[in-house]
Amino acid sequence: MIRLDHFVLGYVVFHIDGEYVRCAAERLLRGGKGVRFASDGSFRALAWERERVCALLGDIPYTVSPIRGLFGALASLRKRYGVLLAMLAFVIMLVFSSDTVWDVRLEGCPEGDAEAVLADLGAAGLSVGRRWSKIERSEVEVQLLSSSEEVAWISINRRGTVAYVTVVPKEAYPEPPTREGYANVVASFDGVVEEITVRSGIALVKPGETVRAGQVLILGVIPTEQGGGYCYAEGRIIARRTDRITVNIPPLTEERVYEEGERKDFSINFFGNDINILKIYGNSAEGCDIIEKKHTLTLFGRTLPISYTVKTLRPYKTETRELSADEATRLAAEALQDALRERLAECELVSVHTEGGFAEDGYRMTADIVLCENIAQERKFEFITE
Repeated sequence: MIRLDHFVLGYVVFHIDGEYVRCAAERLLRGGKGVRFASDGSFRALAWERERVCALLGDIPYTVSPIRGLFGALASLRKRYGVLLAMLAFVIMLVFSSDTVWDVRLEGCPEGDAEAVLADLGAAGLSVGRRWSKIERSEVEVQLLSSSEEVAWISINRRGTVAYVTVVPKEAYPEPPTREGYANVVASFDGVVEEITVRSGIALVKPGETVRAGQVLILGVIPTEQGGGYCYAEGRIIARRTDRITVNIPPLTEERVYEEGERKDFSINFFGNDINILKIYGNSAEGCDIIEKKHTLTLFGRTLPISYTVKTLRPYKTETRELSADEATRLAAEALQDALRERLAECELVSVHTEGGFAEDGYRMTADIVLCENIAQERKFEFITE
């Protein structure tokens, strides 16, 4: 969150090495300048306070950024007077209009669905920058309910210039699978039976018995003394079994080596409208990392419908090198943990034994595990009458 005075008047960012942060804070405080340090040892100051802060820091090592914020951006547009005048006129016209939607806030919407719901609201006629006088809230609600796959119920309320949208998401209820024909339940793996739950059919094994893959565990044929006939056998057979997980880490790895210098793209968003005022890196981002940071503005604790986005381009080159023994071991352990986590999503781990070592194709790590899992597998059969 960026303070409005910093954004409008311009600010600079000082960075202090960690070992000097406490000393710097004490000097600034004695000089009547209180600042808030970030976790990386940086703090912000207004652009016109730069010389004073530098004098207070004295011989403490520090770095200071160029002027940032709206003032810094405008300084780069000294020769683009038409753009500046158009932007100022646009801001004055919209900021002082109480009939404009400044912000749309969702309540009750899962974070993963928020972007889709906002897009559906915009398509239905409610978005930042729209006029309240031209928005029929009931029509927006009806249109969104008919078009959205995420929303079961919606209510739109106006509080000043902010639209508060209460959303009740749809709940997914999977349809029960349809069972047609006849089937037995067989073992998908070898194992020792621990627990049996039969929903239909006749159990052929007991806890403690060893079974083989493909062996019939629950029979779909009903004996004559129990009424006779055929059914679709269903059940759950928990068995203890062994398994092996192996991961291989190649001896060579590719890593990014970042080049010196960064390029930036600066854009301002007014009421949902993006205006790119400083574009340096072009449209190609091949061989580069793009770090995008969006900063919102507040005034007296209230979020304004104005924000700016800084995209930083960090060019790099890809180099190939050989992994050290420690690196290979760490990567193998991490890969094995991921494989175990995926393998045990529906199982219960009983024990694990891990071994690792170098092979011709790199570093290999193996885990021999004992687990309990459901080995029941349905296998259909046909009943043919002559």
